[in-house]
Amino acid sequence: MVSLTPRQVAVRAQEAASQLVAALDRDALVPKFLRWYVSEKKRPGRTSEPQRYRDLVETIRREALLLLALQVEFQAPQSLGIRPSQRVTPAQSRLVKLFREEFYAALGRGLGGSEEDFDDFRRDIELFRKLYAEVPRVSKRSRMLAAPKGPFVDRCGLLLDAPMLDQARHAAAKFEVELVATAAAVVKKVFSRRKQP
Repeated sequence: MVSLTPRQVAVRAQEAASQLVAALDRDALVPKFLRWYVSEKKRPGRTSEPQRYRDLVETIRREALLLLALQVEFQAPQSLGIRPSQRVTPAQSRLVKLFREEFYAALGRGLGGSEEDFDDFRRDIELFRKLYAEVPRVSKRSRMLAAPKGPFVDRCGLLLDAPMLDQARHAAAKFEVELVATAAAVVKKVFSRRKQP
């Protein structure tokens, strides 16, 4: 990876925030997920009332953005050339911090809303970060056999279909995989651009 200047890192962070929101909304990931769930699980009542449907889309979209933001934050250091087993230099640490600051500032602008709303979003990011740190690492094979775990799966499943929580959590786990792939694609795209100011 070619080293980037602080300005280039800041630009990529801002682009990542913009593209993350665009990918979620342009591709209508949340409405598609809800339509899939209703059709696959034969639960039309989950989205039959227009106001409830809009509320559900908005609430699950927010949960999805929390997950997407954390994934971008998690993947950015590697895209900046920092390997997990490598000792981080002060210069690399500054670039990661700059990326994180610019990313969240741009994300706040992109989401609109009030500063208070974004402060709530940041608090939830911290909560997600802590909760994900507590989820035990398991092999891919074990993960397939075990019940889905994690803050996104739990919260999304509860919002989606509390009476059928187990099936809703499994559906949310599938959606989580799609969102992680979306975040990875965004990070890859913004960091694969040619070196520009």
